[in-house]
Amino acid sequence: MTPLILGWIGAVLLSLTPGPSILGTVGISMARGRQVAMRFALGVVIGSTVWAGLGALGLAALLETYGSVASVLKILGAGYLAFLAFKAIVRASAPVPTLPIPSRSDRPLLSALLLQSTNAKAIFGWTAVAAVALPGDAGGGAVLLFLLGALPLNYLVTFGYAFLFSTPKAIAVYQRLYRPLEVILASFFGAAAVGLVAEVARR
Repeated sequence: MTPLILGWIGAVLLSLTPGPSILGTVGISMARGRQVAMRFALGVVIGSTVWAGLGALGLAALLETYGSVASVLKILGAGYLAFLAFKAIVRASAPVPTLPIPSRSDRPLLSALLLQSTNAKAIFGWTAVAAVALPGDAGGGAVLLFLLGALPLNYLVTFGYAFLFSTPKAIAVYQRLYRPLEVILASFFGAAAVGLVAEVARR
């Protein structure tokens, strides 16, 4: 199996594996409906495109040379994850709303971009996948081919999550399990934030 194919497989697995952006997409899909979910998913894939491109262009070498850059990214990510955990706790303590919640003034595209721009899983995941797909002697053509294969697969998975979890059946399940699911989201985001801070502290 060639490195390029391994990289494409890695891109699918990275996209499917639960992380902050996936859980954010699932949560907003069930709470806010398909229109908002698709805008959120668009923000996620824009962020993924940036990190995949940077990974293919040698982000790993930059992070290895300037370790402080990685630490700053992790701290920023921990701060935003802590904010998401707080918002989920607030929602869990509020009365159960009628779903899907009508679109408010907050911007799902911007929220997703903020999440993905500080998402350590996306940053280091795409860096690792690109390192597998593109050996040290890979040229510009290989970089382009990797991105042309990996990114559409990522888009398919991300928009697929948004579509599947914004169905009436998924929204009905979320309505019944609103508080437990929000507590689970808060716990995940909080644990991920603590994990990032602990990684920085160990450096």
